[in-house]
Amino acid sequence: MDFVPNIEVAKNCVRLDKFSPYSPAYVITNEDLRQTMQFVPKNCNRALVTAASGDHPLFCSLYGAKNVDTFDISYNAKCIMDIKTAALKCIGHVAYIDLLKNLRLCQNVQHVPDMEYISKIIPKTEWEYMCSMAGAPIFSNGIVIKDDNSYLVNDREYKKLQKIVQGSYNFIMSDIANLSGHLTGTYDFIHLSNILDYRHTISARLYTIFPLLKHVKVGGRIMCYNLVGLNWEDVHPIEHFEELVENLKEDKYFDRIDRETEWLFKQHKNEIAKAEKMCNSDFKKFDYTKIGDMVIFERLR
Repeated sequence: MDFVPNIEVAKNCVRLDKFSPYSPAYVITNEDLRQTMQFVPKNCNRALVTAASGDHPLFCSLYGAKNVDTFDISYNAKCIMDIKTAALKCIGHVAYIDLLKNLRLCQNVQHVPDMEYISKIIPKTEWEYMCSMAGAPIFSNGIVIKDDNSYLVNDREYKKLQKIVQGSYNFIMSDIANLSGHLTGTYDFIHLSNILDYRHTISARLYTIFPLLKHVKVGGRIMCYNLVGLNWEDVHPIEHFEELVENLKEDKYFDRIDRETEWLFKQHKNEIAKAEKMCNSDFKKFDYTKIGDMVIFERLR
């Protein structure tokens, strides 16, 4: 990763309520990753998950993925992820839980117990960045950490991770909209978490998933939350776009657009062309399963 953090910009951005390269990171996940990672395919050689709090790659490794790539829009997500993989090498489970409690809302990582050991393992530029951000809430997102929090790795899982996680995870710094352009090859499993919450229509969410489909192996899976808006009982994404094309073409208002609003007419025609393209897209190669608010696409061919 070639990203070099700008401290002055970071200190301004980290306090803003918007997504940026310096958005505050979660210290622990707010997802039940034991439920979702059970869908990691057998013999999963390569997986792609959001870095988030660093828990997604850890649980993905626990459930059998041999090589895990991560992505996130925020550099702080890489920091917390690398802290966790470094902790596996130098502290036990009880100290690990205390570390996370102390990191959440901390004002200076240098004052957090055990960070003196971890700082010797994580990349130097990362440590210098975190020290320079003293007073800024870089780890302020997420839920309150308790000893009995079921979303944390337990002692048995932690010991297993100490054996199987050999180093830091590969990190791709990107938002979801541009992620496909940073990827090479294919994956057995892609976990998009709840990132699609931030795309506000069902079409926008499906358009976001579409570029990633070519990066899924035959037999591989891509999963996400909150594809709200489709009747998943009987509607495949292809049917959604076929209906969208039909509705767009039947919109009589656009038959009466005058020259002053020609740009709107072009925009409308572009939307039709975009939706028509999706009707014959890679979505045809996938079937899906819905479990609660989770959707799992599986590549059939």
